Amino acid sequence: MFDFDAENAELESRNAQLRDRVDDMMRDLREKTDNLREAQARMAAVVGEASSPDGVVTATVGANGVLNKLTLAPRAFERVTPESLARTITGVVREAAARAQEQIQEELAPLATEDEPMIDLPDLLPGAPSLADLLRIPPLEEVTENTKPAHRRPESEEDEEGYGSVYRKDGW
Repeated sequence: MFDFDAENAELESRNAQLRDRVDDMMRDLREKTDNLREAQARMAAVVGEASSPDGVVTATVGANGVLNKLTLAPRAFERVTPESLARTITGVVREAAARAQEQIQEELAPLATEDEPMIDLPDLLPGAPSLADLLRIPPLEEVTENTKPAHRRPESEEDEEGYGSVYRKDGW
């Protein structure tokens, strides 16, 4: 004869174990979410700065890779061509952006390489996107090469006059 009391006791025990495991997972997820939130706040405050070797050009770039400040020394225009100054500025801005990206990667490293495997959304919900993908930062080259402007601006006064452009002074 089947022992319903023993079967119920076994089910209750397994149910309690499952609840404990889910509680542990939720506690772990809350802790990791808090850690990620704190890291995001620190990353938002990241600033990358670089200067040219001669100190003529200095650039400051925010965490999002946008140039915040560009400083040119008064002697920046002495004995230099516009092309070489532009190359120096471009190099300094890229270096500042790389430094900001390095700081962000340092901030994310502990979150991405924990000893204990992180519970991921696909573990709980099959087919859900992975949280690990959110922690991956593409290299600067990948970002700059794959980033395209959202809209085209007039390149010259002639374009603004409507010759071969959608931009015209009269709005048509």
